[in-house]
Amino acid sequence: MRSTKNGVAWRDAVDLERKFSVGTQREPIPPPPALQNRRERGEYTVAEFSRLRGEYLRYERFESRAVQVTPGGPAFAAGSPEFVGGFLIGTAMRRIHRRRKARAMAAPQWYEYRIDSVVVTTHRLWCLTGGDGPNFNYDLITNLTLLPRIPALTLSFLPGHGPVRDLRISGEWAPWIAVAVAYYTYGTDQARQLPTLAPLRETPRPTTHVTPAVPQLRNRTRR
Repeated sequence: MRSTKNGVAWRDAVDLERKFSVGTQREPIPPPPALQNRRERGEYTVAEFSRLRGEYLRYERFESRAVQVTPGGPAFAAGSPEFVGGFLIGTAMRRIHRRRKARAMAAPQWYEYRIDSVVVTTHRLWCLTGGDGPNFNYDLITNLTLLPRIPALTLSFLPGHGPVRDLRISGEWAPWIAVAVAYYTYGTDQARQLPTLAPLRETPRPTTHVTPAVPQLRNRTRR
């Protein structure tokens, strides 16, 4: 999944970063029905990216999983000493292979989860499937990284204070989400100096006006 810096989503992210860097705030939009009664006081929805509108985002979590090794194969063998010896060696090798595979599967790694929408609020990032799903509080973020060439946003959180330690959002709108999360997490003064947002700040200004392409940010009444 690649995105060019000439794409509409990238230009919208550049425009958002420039507005946030001078203190301009996003107009709140009506929240999706799933969040009507789940937000904190003062928490406003600023964007929703939905698969139904063709705004595909990949959602991954870096985590370990419990893996149980189950015995397999025959419990005994009968035959010549050579046959029995070969059977025992083969059984031992298969057990070693299964244990190694189980350890590899249990080791922390990226796992992808299907989501229907990503909702950006002033307080949290929501990853929803069927109207439900985890949310990630900006107050718990310890690191934010944007890889423009993928593009992908990676967030790290304080351990033991949320559903995951690390998550990754990939797709053409990941830079836009990265800007919003960065400014709501760190504030204007710190966010506009973050090195990971430098590629957005270094993008030349367009010579002509670009109409915003995020449909959920237009034609909405103020909350």
